[in-house]
Amino acid sequence: MAGRQRSTFQKRQKEVKRLETQRMKAEKRAARAQERALHRAAAAATSQNISLESENPQLDNEVVSQG
Repeated sequence: MAGRQRSTFQKRQKEVKRLETQRMKAEKRAARAQERALHRAAAAATSQNISLESENPQLDNEVVSQG
């Protein structure tokens, strides 16, 4: 009986370790996805600012002449 209990315990421990590894990988994937989303948002904001400046060249010239 003791051998069977040990085997069951070892299987349970192996399953716990597998689930923990799976959870950690999922957390890493989520963190990378969030980081990519932040970079995309920053890039979109930057490109939007650039396009707004190019739409109003008169304003750009005034800023340069004042600086």
